[in-house]
Amino acid sequence: MMVRLLIALLLASVVLTGCNAQGGAVNNTLASWKKDVEQYVTTQGHGDLNSLRDADVVDGRREFGAVTTASGGTDVTGVLLGRRTVANRDWMFYLVGVVKENSKLSAPLPHDTQVKEIHLVAVANDGGGFTWAMSQDNENTAAVKRYTAAQTHESESSARASGTPKRGPATLFPSDEDSFSLQIAGNIATATVQPSGATWTLALPAKP
Repeated sequence: MMVRLLIALLLASVVLTGCNAQGGAVNNTLASWKKDVEQYVTTQGHGDLNSLRDADVVDGRREFGAVTTASGGTDVTGVLLGRRTVANRDWMFYLVGVVKENSKLSAPLPHDTQVKEIHLVAVANDGGGFTWAMSQDNENTAAVKRYTAAQTHESESSARASGTPKRGPATLFPSDEDSFSLQIAGNIATATVQPSGATWTLALPAKP
């Protein structure tokens, strides 16, 4: 996690094209992330979801993300969990995190980042268009709280050990320590992240 935090903090000190003409940061929402996935599959994969396996590989994980590094921006990153046939449909599964940059660029490093949402997301493409399913978790759910609490505890322990001044909780998704698993039971998908042990579940609709 410390490596990813360092990279994020360094990037946050550079003003890139993530700002609009008024200087405000561009927010990459989950809706725009889904549109980017659809466009990638359509243009790069000619409709084949397997093309998502060719997306960026970060720390051994296949990720699909939309990132702004300007102050106040929002990073949306999906970690590919795999492809499964559920309820007579082929689905590609992601665990998608929304991370908010809170600090101003003029403030001393480190800038605060906070995980706002994490969703278990599935996408299918049956040839007649994309079908999406998504868990409705937000920052107040037990899963997200458990995930971020594990990072906060690790950060506080590292700060005490190194004598680094505490600046408040900074959380990221994904972190370097995360490992992901996906289980299917009937039409229910469950994603688990270790070492936090946080889990997300999603009921998949049957194909008409």
